[in-house]
Amino acid sequence: DKALRTIAKVSSELARGGTVFGRWGGDEFAILFPDTDQEAAEKACDRIRVGIGETKISTTEGEYITQKVSIGAVPLNPDMSLEQHMGLASAMLLEAKKNGKDRIIVVA
Repeated sequence: DKALRTIAKVSSELARGGTVFGRWGGDEFAILFPDTDQEAAEKACDRIRVGIGETKISTTEGEYITQKVSIGAVPLNPDMSLEQHMGLASAMLLEAKKNGKDRIIVVA
């Protein structure tokens, strides 16, 4: 789907070097920010959220649409497994969607 490819491209470009980015399933993506503190990761997530919202995606009908994204973020905790991190991020993503979309929710 063109919208998913565009979102992936914009996200990868705005995430900056050293990050790991990939599709997690369906319309969800995961981004890992190694050697990045929470404040810098939140700024990167917001840059991605805004960048995607400002990107026009052409449709097969020749029209343009924009997309909004919600982001669930979890700081790295060495006492947690990858599955636990992803579970928390997924829960934060659902909370962001439930609370109006186009927002970032970070585990406190």
